[in-house]
This record gives sequence, C-alpha cells and structure tokens, in this order.
Amino acid sequence: MARHNAIRPWVPVVLWVAVIAGLGSSGFQHDQTSRFIGPLLHWLFPDWSDADIAGLHGWIRKGAHVTEYAIAAVLTYRALWLTGRASTRLAAALPTLGLVAGVALADEGRQALVESRTGSPRDVALDVAGGGAGLGLAPWLVPWLGGRRRENEPDRKDAAHG
Repeated sequence: MARHNAIRPWVPVVLWVAVIAGLGSSGFQHDQTSRFIGPLLHWLFPDWSDADIAGLHGWIRKGAHVTEYAIAAVLTYRALWLTGRASTRLAAALPTLGLVAGVALADEGRQALVESRTGSPRDVALDVAGGGAGLGLAPWLVPWLGGRRRENEPDRKDAAHG
C-alpha cells in the first residue's frame, strides 16, 4: 500500500480527536452549554420545571460523551481496516478500545487541570462505553463509510488461508 494510502484513513481519526479536545475545553462546560441548550429545551417543553430541564440537559451532555467516542471508535476501526492493520474484527477491537480509552483519559485529565472544568472517572467509563458501542456498530458502518479495501489487497485472513 502506498504511504499516502496508509496515512489517509487516519486523517478523520486525528480530526475527530481534535473535535473531542475542543468539546472538552472550557467553552463547553456545563454553564456554557446551558446558555443555549436551556432556552431551547424550555421552548420545546414549556411546561417542564427548571429541575426537569436541568436533568434533561445533563442527559444530553452525557449522551454527547457516548456519541463522541462511538464515532471515534468507528473511525479508528475503519482506519485499522483500510490500512490492513487489522485483518479480523477481534484484531481491530483492542487497539480501537485502547485509543478510545487513551483519548478519554487524556481529555478528562486535561479537564482536571482546567479551573472551570472537572475531570471525572465516570466520564472516562462513559466514553469507553461509547467506544464499545461504536465498535459494536463498526463492522456494519465501515463498508458504508467507504471502508472497502482495494481489490488487489486481500484480507490477511484470506491471504493466509488460501
């Protein structure tokens, strides 16, 4: 595989990790997101109490953790598959979850050092769970996302067996 073809599948992974880092910045702390999510939720659910709106806002924020890291897992799985670094689903699972866990730990660790944010082990667990969910969906999503290897590059598993 040409060098540029080996790097190209990793570009979305790097860009998505940058998005995660941006979302982990002080601009996306609870107080900041409540400025626009709160009024939207009050508009959508005018009969809800402030406590109910705050609770839904919390669920939305936690859902964002799951979604961010599910996407990271799918993109990582795709990169491993396209570059031939993983010939089976199992071979892609461990490095994918390792990358997801590493990014989650780094992001929460960075947040712990920012005065306006807090790092949370629960958020790391939620992030890794999101990565696991993405990994579960990845074998079905990757072909749809252009995750087909070129014809002249058979799967390692197929090449080994025949």
